[in-house]
Amino acid sequence: MEIEASIPPVRVELDRLNRNCALRFNKLSTSNPIIQRLDNTWRTGLPPSRPPAVHYKLNRKGKKDEKRTTQLQNIARLTSSSTERILPLSTPPWRRVKSDFGNRLRFVPPPPKGKDQDKKLHQQKLVEEHKNKLSTLQSSATNIYIYTDGSLKPLHRVRRAGAGLVAYQNEHEIFSRSIGLGIHAEAYDGEVVALSYAAGMAANFSATDMSITHWQFFTDSASSVDAIFDTSPKPGQIYCSNFYRKIVDFLDSDPSHTVEVAWVPSHVGIHGNERADFLAKEGTEQKNEAVWNRSLFNARRMNKVRAEREWKKLWEVRPVQGRFAISNQIPPSLKPTARLKDTPRELFGRLMQCRTGHAYTGEYYSQFVPNENVNCPCGEELQTRGHILRACPKYRDHRYILQKASDDICLKDILGTSKGIEALTEFLDESGAFTRTGGRRPTPTEPSYTPLGIWEELEIHISETEEIT
Repeated sequence: MEIEASIPPVRVELDRLNRNCALRFNKLSTSNPIIQRLDNTWRTGLPPSRPPAVHYKLNRKGKKDEKRTTQLQNIARLTSSSTERILPLSTPPWRRVKSDFGNRLRFVPPPPKGKDQDKKLHQQKLVEEHKNKLSTLQSSATNIYIYTDGSLKPLHRVRRAGAGLVAYQNEHEIFSRSIGLGIHAEAYDGEVVALSYAAGMAANFSATDMSITHWQFFTDSASSVDAIFDTSPKPGQIYCSNFYRKIVDFLDSDPSHTVEVAWVPSHVGIHGNERADFLAKEGTEQKNEAVWNRSLFNARRMNKVRAEREWKKLWEVRPVQGRFAISNQIPPSLKPTARLKDTPRELFGRLMQCRTGHAYTGEYYSQFVPNENVNCPCGEELQTRGHILRACPKYRDHRYILQKASDDICLKDILGTSKGIEALTEFLDESGAFTRTGGRRPTPTEPSYTPLGIWEELEIHISETEEIT
């Protein structure tokens, strides 16, 4: 159940929470009392404004006193001051937001897809809409439109991140850029960095061409469309703040200036998006140009990867014994399984009972409920889990479901593999096996309620009063 629900061992979970707690230090300002008690590197090399008390422990062997580290310092070792820093007081709460600019500033998220709508037809519709919008932008030299993208690419077995952007005016490429983000960044970081650089380069280009009145940004990251203009404390805050300043300056310089940030589908043959994707992949091969050595998104992901790796190490040396040993073959993950979320509660309960061996079987009764009958209704002296799945004639008509996953219905394949568990779930649902009666349970009906009349309620109240007296 711990593997199905992704509940790691206590030590692994506490270690992960401890590392996530350390990342909160990167969200504190340099004047915070906690940062004042850490090394000078957390304050850009400056000493603390009020030096904290230093704790010493006396070495009995006569050596020099040795500094004793505090718990804050121990936690701080789990992160680094060079990891992305968040500035909680960088932006005033009275800053202007999207709605303050009206129709001059628009953010267009991806349109929702209907449940019954064909995915291919939906993509074709989006591409046609983008082409129509592109033809409008290309009709005037006062518009520049910029495609941005972020990328993750394995290089020498190491994931590297990059960002790319390309800008056009009247179908002509006017500038482009590849940005390297190194090995300690994620795809989202690349998307935000690309938009930030694009705004800066658009501002420089507009300074040389005063006829530019509209900036159009296209990105295939829906999360970036929502987050890029938000300067609140969050990962990527520095680049979001830079994008915010460039956009506000451009809009304030002339009332006729407009800006739009729109989502665009990826890998569907849109030339600008493909060009930005190519530049982003080129950026993965370049040196790190980010303002941080490690992004917060990457630090969080690595904490999760480390916890999952430690859990798998403990799982690999687990004792292989007990009824569940034959079922415990799927490595653990920090993500709950799909069957936990999608399988009905009653059916999932029987599935887990079957896999663990703690079910309505004679084998279980013989050990834990000795007063119960351990025989199978078919005549077998001891009703076991294997007998029900492979031999009991009561379930002969449904046994073909299990044979889809394993021809000989090997318990190791049925109970311990994803394909076998899927077949076992269908078998239990169709046959009703491993219930107390051995058959399908009746469908529960909703309780009905018929309101009583006033005289009936009065009689019930009088009878209850008489019983009390």
